[in-house]
Amino acid sequence: METLILLLLASFANVFLLVLNSQFARDKRFILAYCNSWCISAAAFAFTRIVAQTDPDQVLLAFAFSGFGSSAGVISSMIFYKWLGPRLGNK
Repeated sequence: METLILLLLASFANVFLLVLNSQFARDKRFILAYCNSWCISAAAFAFTRIVAQTDPDQVLLAFAFSGFGSSAGVISSMIFYKWLGPRLGNK
């Protein structure tokens, strides 16, 4: 179960950061996008390591946990940037 929770968190982080980076790029926040790309690499690396260690008998369950983490990451990133954007000077 610990691996599945870690998979959910890694999936959440990966997608959260990817969506955040697309918003940085859209708003031409080059330095933030550059720095965030390093975080994306770390999250993707962690996700890959966790998937590689997942028990073959739990593949469907792992997929479900990954899907929930990704879905929550998308929505959370959009909500976060809605809060962050005005603080960065966006309208």
